Amino acid sequence: MNEQVRRVVQEALRNMDFTQDIMKSIGTDANLDALQAESDTLVATKKKEERQKSKLLSKIMELDADDDLYDEMYDDLQGLLRQRMKRIAELDSKINQVNIAIQNAGSKAATAEEVYATMRIIVDMMDIMPERDEQEIMHALLDSVQIYPERQSNGLWIKSVRFKVPLEFDGVSSQDVIIDNDDNSLPNESSDETVVLLTRQETGAAV
Repeated sequence: MNEQVRRVVQEALRNMDFTQDIMKSIGTDANLDALQAESDTLVATKKKEERQKSKLLSKIMELDADDDLYDEMYDDLQGLLRQRMKRIAELDSKINQVNIAIQNAGSKAATAEEVYATMRIIVDMMDIMPERDEQEIMHALLDSVQIYPERQSNGLWIKSVRFKVPLEFDGVSSQDVIIDNDDNSLPNESSDETVVLLTRQETGAAV
């Protein structure tokens, strides 16, 4: 029975849609685009604040020291200048945070290809890896496995498998996979045949 479960998992890992779904959850261009848009908005806002700051500095420099209202006008302009400088400092902090997030998101997106390569290695090595390692992989991927009360005439034990992450078959997402019970759909453990026929479980269908 463990052999049959292993072959179901291997076939799922070979499914390109399944792999792409995991890669999207790790890092997507959409995440990067949203972060970059936020960064652009913050930078534009900062430039506007800096222009206002420059205007205030010019007004301060143009004040007439002999004017009776000089001190009052100077203090008012200095107060406005401090507000602008505080706002610019806040924007600098936010821009820095977003840029760090962009770098992290880009790093995650880059490692998606590494995840894909790791999956391929798991598929190839699962048949020969230590049982303990295989069990850890199964625990990480599978939510549950349902079996028939008795072994089927074709040697089939596995009735359905529920993954912890969604698979995609023909563009439809589902965590549940049922095993085709046709003859030779899943070989006996003693057989050298490795064909596993998987079908997506329809929503609401009995397992």
